Amino acid sequence: MFALATRGCRVNFVRVSAVTLVLALVGSAVAQTAPAKPAVEKPAEKPAEKQTEKPVAQSTTTTPATKTTTKAEPKTEATPADTAVVFRSTGIAPRDTLLRMMTPVTAEFENRRLEDVINFIKSVTSADLEVMWADDKNSNGLDKDTEITAKANNLTMLRFLEIVLERAAVADTALSSTTTMPTWQMSDSGAMQIGPRTRLNAFKRVEVYPVSDLLLETPDYDNVPEFDLQQALQSGQSGGGGGGQSPFTDADGEDPARRPTAEKADELRTLLQELVEPDQWQDRGGEGASMRFFQGAFIVNGPDYVHRQLNGYPYWPAGTRAMKVNGRRYVTLGSETATSAINGFEQVPVTTIVR
Repeated sequence: MFALATRGCRVNFVRVSAVTLVLALVGSAVAQTAPAKPAVEKPAEKPAEKQTEKPVAQSTTTTPATKTTTKAEPKTEATPADTAVVFRSTGIAPRDTLLRMMTPVTAEFENRRLEDVINFIKSVTSADLEVMWADDKNSNGLDKDTEITAKANNLTMLRFLEIVLERAAVADTALSSTTTMPTWQMSDSGAMQIGPRTRLNAFKRVEVYPVSDLLLETPDYDNVPEFDLQQALQSGQSGGGGGGQSPFTDADGEDPARRPTAEKADELRTLLQELVEPDQWQDRGGEGASMRFFQGAFIVNGPDYVHRQLNGYPYWPAGTRAMKVNGRRYVTLGSETATSAINGFEQVPVTTIVR
């Protein structure tokens, strides 16, 4: 480094080697004289050739339209539609099944298979249903392919099932007679059995029904003794003493005749068999049930659907009606409920002394 002094200033110079200075000058000259590299132009793309569309020959042969008829889907609107019904077990399996079958429903089916309708009832109620279908092993049963047209407007599912079975009996000639017409009954396990009467008859049980109160006949006594009031007053004025005449005089006549108990029992049995399943009793040529009178009671051997019509269910009081309004469930108790009996409860008189 060297310094050059001038007037009023001093300039400092940096010592640079000759080689470095020469290289710097050469590089600057090359940068100024070097020509710029031309940009590479892309070759222009050829315009797409216009494709000529070939005309498609139109066929002069017309295919006739085929009309396909499909069965409409079932119009169903179960109540409740959006909220699931929660059932609490009562400890009695048959009662739980009947409670589920009390679910209100509004539904309409048109030309639908019987099996589809039964599956709809199962899906809505979740009830335990045992359907006796006809198959290779047993021809006596319900046909799955029987077409059903039925409608229910705010009915219980149990009533809707009865309507469906009535429609099945009309559609199937094998179930049209009174001995084979399908119905339902409760099994010992609590399931609801559905099938023809002739097949339900295989499940029988014996029940004893006391009927002494129905056979009681109150006699009409018309030969009561006559009472002479004048004679009684005269005996009192004379002082009595035990020697006077009695104020009672016997009337002419005999005690009214009473019918034998067996005769009244036969009359009651005939009445019951005429009202409940007339074609199922052995006394009337059927094979479903039998009834015998012994010691003031009827001994009945028959299927559940016969016992149900004779005495109902002890766990299901008569005269009740369940319905649902605006999401709330109501149960109406009729006048018959007061006289109904429930298993495990009985009236016991209590004697008290009040001082």
